[in-house]
Amino acid sequence: MQALTTLLLLATATASALPSPNLNSRSTISATIYPEPNFQGEPTYLSDLPNNQCTAVPEGTAVGSFKVDSGALCRLTYNADTCSLHGDLFVFPDTPAEDVGDGVEKRGVIVW
Repeated sequence: MQALTTLLLLATATASALPSPNLNSRSTISATIYPEPNFQGEPTYLSDLPNNQCTAVPEGTAVGSFKVDSGALCRLTYNADTCSLHGDLFVFPDTPAEDVGDGVEKRGVIVW
């Protein structure tokens, strides 16, 4: 009887630990921009950014460091006149860019 109980508990634990086959992509993400390196200064929060579309950094925003939601991938461009799918910096999941430059105004954020 103990062996049956143990097997049943093991099967239940294994079944509940399996990943869900239904994964949903995000439609929006959020980003935080700090005016100074190492996440210092008063942050600017950008929420509900559309996925796979270009979003301009708010005018007058200085970018010293940049953070996105966990699991998101963003591209920051600061040398193009328009927002396009090129970029100068990739920010990968869980690896925030602590120092992206001199804290000067940047031109765009591209969110994938």
